[in-house]
Amino acid sequence: MRFPRSTLLAAGLAWPCVAGAQVVVGTVREEGSRAPIPDAEVVLSARIAGGAPARAVTDSAGAFRAGLSGTGSYTVRVTRIGYVTFVSEPFAVAGGETVALEIRLGRNAIPLDPLIVTARTTDSRLAGFHERRHARFFGRYLTREDIDSRPATRTTDLLQSVPGVTLQRVRARGRGDRSLIMMRGPAGNCEPAIYIDGLRVQQSADASIDDALNPDMIEGVEVYTSSAGAPSQFVQPGACGLVLFWTRQGDATSGPRLNLKRAVIGAAFVAAILLLFR
Repeated sequence: MRFPRSTLLAAGLAWPCVAGAQVVVGTVREEGSRAPIPDAEVVLSARIAGGAPARAVTDSAGAFRAGLSGTGSYTVRVTRIGYVTFVSEPFAVAGGETVALEIRLGRNAIPLDPLIVTARTTDSRLAGFHERRHARFFGRYLTREDIDSRPATRTTDLLQSVPGVTLQRVRARGRGDRSLIMMRGPAGNCEPAIYIDGLRVQQSADASIDDALNPDMIEGVEVYTSSAGAPSQFVQPGACGLVLFWTRQGDATSGPRLNLKRAVIGAAFVAAILLLFR
């Protein structure tokens, strides 16, 4: 089956939301320029008889959000004057899931098979990360795929190429050099607020982020070089930026590794607290 030049780029990245609720969020962008398309009508139709369609209209950033009345298979139809109408292949929505979509509308009616990439997770900690990433908030984002493509042995190495971030080398007592995550500001380097799975952590020469996490433990990273555009629940007074680390979800095969991770993080936190009260 072939469609006009209107493309569903990502259907998935699902996570639990409010109990019993199913939600579809996403963005609509122009094919080629990737500019957001406001005022596009989005209609989600259940494939079962009698299912009420859910409707939404994109905002100025091309974003939309629609609640679904039930689970099952859905199609999404997107229309906007001046663009080719898009109709997706069916995709499944399970109970309590939020599904994030990125849809691109073309101006020319050139036949093109839609590209559909699906990824799902049941980890509620990652809900905000995926929604902000798809909504193109004012941050820089690293996904698990990005991390796998970077030859990094330390977590701080992942941030070396992120604009606005600098790594400050410090000497740890008896343990060699460590890297502290800093932001470049007009008055010099300053320290951002840092969180791991939503918990604020303090870095120091004796308890750096590299002591708490290694790249294999991380599912995603968000970097905001200022408080402007950063998620308000994590903004700290006096901090000149924000870095959020989200760890990977555990499963039957990774349980021992994640238990070790938690032990390492706990040890780093204890070390940091002891240093504060010396």
